[in-house]
Amino acid sequence: MVLPGKGLGIDTVEAESPAALAGLESGMIVTKCNGRSIVDDVTFADAIAASGGVLELELLAKADGQPLVATVQMTRIAVASF
Repeated sequence: MVLPGKGLGIDTVEAESPAALAGLESGMIVTKCNGRSIVDDVTFADAIAASGGVLELELLAKADGQPLVATVQMTRIAVASF
């Protein structure tokens, strides 16, 4: 969810995912990704697409919290086909 003037809120983090292993939690706010200010979901998607699989995130623990930094190494998830 986009939080105007703040960034992109994290709704959920799947257990044992790269995000969880990097310490991300529900309720945190992504303010920057690989140096780009996150103002909407399109900006975030563009930053992810250009990332090469490594996300350097700047976050807030909550809307009025202290800035945090996390590195997330994305992984491919196997897709089942039937």
